[in-house]
Amino acid sequence: MRLSKGFVVRGSIIRVFELTKSYVVGMKYVVEKSNVPNLLVLKRGGRVLGSLHSFEVEDVKTMLTISFAEKGDEVHVTCDYDAAGDVNMFESSDKSTLENEVAKLHYFLLTSK
Repeated sequence: MRLSKGFVVRGSIIRVFELTKSYVVGMKYVVEKSNVPNLLVLKRGGRVLGSLHSFEVEDVKTMLTISFAEKGDEVHVTCDYDAAGDVNMFESSDKSTLENEVAKLHYFLLTSK
């Protein structure tokens, strides 16, 4: 399953990058690649889904690529998810879980000083 969500925050791209990195590492992601201040590639989970069974989307092998683009005093943040497994196995609640992760990151960045 692929999902892309973006948002905009005000501030320094370096600060937004560092805050984002610290936040997502707390969500059990491991940094695979880092290109300060424009790109974070992260990995989480280890299960690859091939058959129907109960699972949590947080346990599925997921690559999360976060890109940062500075435009004036704004930083545009894009989160691209790639969760392993047959697209038909994921439910709308799984998509909502990933969308909520992005919303929580956005809120965290808006409220961090």
